[in-house]
Amino acid sequence: MIINTVEIDGKDYDEIDIITINNIKYAFLVDSNDNTNLLIQKIVIKNNEEYYEPLDSKEEFDNALIEFYKRHKDITNK
Repeated sequence: MIINTVEIDGKDYDEIDIITINNIKYAFLVDSNDNTNLLIQKIVIKNNEEYYEPLDSKEEFDNALIEFYKRHKDITNK
């Protein structure tokens, strides 16, 4: 299910899920033109506006991806 479509670095991404881990919100985005291209971004609030920011490390990416897979076992095991 697509929550929202956003533009990041000139590409359109479909926001397919938002997961909170340790009080940090992560957006899971799929390239609108290539569903094999997954992007995970942090959602941060600056001046009462939400923005996407890149993750700080590969470890943070891996942890967020693991939580996404746990949450969506039914669709990721196909």
